[in-house]
Amino acid sequence: MRALVLLTSLVFALSGAALGQAPPPAQPLPQSADAARPVAVGLYVIDVSRIDDARREAEVDFVVVLSWQDRQLAGRYSAPTVVPRDSIWNPDVGVFNNRDLRSQRGEDPLVAPDGSVTQIQRYIGTISAPFDLGEFPRDRHRLRIELASTKSAEVQLVAAPPLTGQAEQLSLPGWRAGQGEAELFEHQLLQLRLPGFRYSIPVARQFGYYVWNVFLPLSLV
Repeated sequence: MRALVLLTSLVFALSGAALGQAPPPAQPLPQSADAARPVAVGLYVIDVSRIDDARREAEVDFVVVLSWQDRQLAGRYSAPTVVPRDSIWNPDVGVFNNRDLRSQRGEDPLVAPDGSVTQIQRYIGTISAPFDLGEFPRDRHRLRIELASTKSAEVQLVAAPPLTGQAEQLSLPGWRAGQGEAELFEHQLLQLRLPGFRYSIPVARQFGYYVWNVFLPLSLV
């Protein structure tokens, strides 16, 4: 229930941003038509419910928010309007370390009368988490959610701090989670260099949890 309340509050806040009440910070539009278009990115983690060491994956629940300006759409609609995703220019930002994520909200963006576009996408499922377990059971890691755009020449990702963060408490049995950090990076894919956005959550294994729930039962057996 708490996660749904957080998500609802975030969606209402973003709706206000799309209407021009509180636009996310982004760089000005480039003057050249050939220059990359700034796309503001926000990522809010609602929960991390499980880390599976054997499968090297984590079960997560998070929201991705994209916002950009499209001059060609300015004045086309008299009120904020949801349009088909494929009917307008889109930055094609996806979860790069997606393993089995399910979309919980339509990808169709909201276009405001001034041409600003906001796209909100909620994901629930698993992402890859290739942890080094050499220091088990006292290991520490960074759980990363990585986004990347396939339109490397057209997109310049810009971090939007007001739309980025995580819930105060994450489920994660057997782990302690700290406050995450966001950063921009360049992802190397074969010969391509893709603009990327990464949200990293520091996690540390709780040694006592494994003593009581794993090691002690095994010793009795």
